[in-house]
Order: sequence, then C-alpha cells, then structure tokens
Amino acid sequence: MANNRRHIENTFAHLILILFSIFYLFPFFWSITSSIKTRMELFAIPPVWIPRGPDYLANYMDFFTRFPVTDRMFNSLVVAVSSTVLSLLIGTIAAYSLARFRFKGRNDVAFWILSTRFFPPAAVAVPVFILFQTANLIYNHAFHNESSICRLVSSRFYR
Repeated sequence: MANNRRHIENTFAHLILILFSIFYLFPFFWSITSSIKTRMELFAIPPVWIPRGPDYLANYMDFFTRFPVTDRMFNSLVVAVSSTVLSLLIGTIAAYSLARFRFKGRNDVAFWILSTRFFPPAAVAVPVFILFQTANLIYNHAFHNESSICRLVSSRFYR
C-alpha cells in the first residue's frame, strides 16, 4: 500500500514538474520558432507552431547581410576580453597586496571593497556614473568590475 502511494506521489510530482517546465520553456520555443518563420507564418491565425518554409535560415541571412552585426560583435568581444584581462590583472595584484602585506589602512581598504557589494547595483548606478564621468572613465570599460574582481580573487590569497 505504501509503495503504491509513493508511486502516485512521484507521478504527481513529475506531472507538476513537467507542467512547470513547459510553462517556463515555452517562451524560448516561441522565440526560436518565430525567428525562423516567414512573415505570413508569424502573423497567421491560428498560429503556426512549427514553420513549414523550406528556407529556415533566410531571416538570419537577411539580418547578418543587412546590418554590420559581425563588426559589432567583434567590438564587444574585444571590449569584454580586454576589460576582463585588465580587471583580473589589477584585481589579482590588489588582492595579493591586501592579503599578504600589512600596511596602515589595510582593513579600511578591504572594508571599502567589501562594502561595495552591500548595495544592489541599481542603488549605486547613478553615483558610480557621476564618479566615472568626473574621472573621464565613461568610455573606458576596463574599470567597471574592479571591486568585484578584487573581492573574488582576494579569497585565494588568504591562506
């Protein structure tokens, strides 16, 4: 009897999980299928669930030939990689110096770095923007992640 009850509970739990999965995955399915539909299939009533067109990639080919997307993606890649490398380099040096060297104000600097993580990013967005604008660092992406990199890397050196 207990085994039968457990089987029913597991079946019910799996059914609930499947329903939640369908609910949460449906927007992804709709976005992907909508991106490969023709304009007629996109606005058809009743909706077309699976595109019937022979050329599924026509929308993507049109997008990549009409707009300079590859150039912008390359620029974003250069900015992301260079800012990550520079932040890791500076953050590692700062974290090592905070963890290994004893100097006046060490705890204050460590607390300041840690205190930047206390606030949600939305609460400090305007003050950080004004600070970066004053320091002429608005278009310099390398310094945006410095405090979080220093905090993450410093834990490795406290041994």
